[in-house]
Amino acid sequence: MIYATRVRCMEHAINLAAAHFTKAITSTTSSQVDEDLEDDISNTSDALSKALALIAQVRKSPQAQAFICRSCTETNVPVLELVQWVCTRWASLFTCLDRLLLLWKVADDEQGVNRFVHLVDDSDEVPKLRKWQYADFKLTNSDWLQLSLIHEALQEPADATQSFSSSKHPTVWRVIPVLEFLQQSWKNMVADEKFLSISDALEAGLENLDKWTQKTDDTDAYFICLVLDLNYKLEYAQSQWNDDAFNEGVKKLEAGLSSCHIGLHAS
Repeated sequence: MIYATRVRCMEHAINLAAAHFTKAITSTTSSQVDEDLEDDISNTSDALSKALALIAQVRKSPQAQAFICRSCTETNVPVLELVQWVCTRWASLFTCLDRLLLLWKVADDEQGVNRFVHLVDDSDEVPKLRKWQYADFKLTNSDWLQLSLIHEALQEPADATQSFSSSKHPTVWRVIPVLEFLQQSWKNMVADEKFLSISDALEAGLENLDKWTQKTDDTDAYFICLVLDLNYKLEYAQSQWNDDAFNEGVKKLEAGLSSCHIGLHAS
């Protein structure tokens, strides 16, 4: 009975699915971002690792931060601070890439972030890196394309997480449709040739997400709250589920309402 009424933190579950996606696409972990990345050249083996390494190095140096701000000002790019990825913070990697891509999309190849990378090694104002140069972190057009795809994929769990955030209204009723929508969105991306380069990572995320979606069957609360919402009632389950799943949900609803009715009379 304890598990029949247990409500999980679905924001955390979605973050775990996003983490499986991220782990499959990059060799860099959030803990490595906090360390001295100059000691491991493998951390720039893919576009995401290279971008995270660049962000980490810039954030470690006040002089580098000042230089990139000046580079943005000189090219009419918004002066915004680069955001570091924190794996324990929900949607942190999406926020990190969202800021980085914003600084790139409003500029051409010689402006914004790329302008900084091209010029900073020759500047006397910014301390030199011990083993690398900032030019080693230069992102090519294919790198930027890859980062855009990763950003687009992470947009889905980020939006899903936000849908559960409310200080005034309960959001348990949203769990089933939000998880199923996220699943379908990622499945559509896997089937789209545009996302071919990250399809394996999407599959890894989907595998973990499917585990959490199945766990919604362990409790009656999600389906009952969904049905009691006046915007959905039974229509969502009837249109999205097969007959067996729908009938099983209705049985849980009837059993839950029956137990409440018996409890009220007993009191």
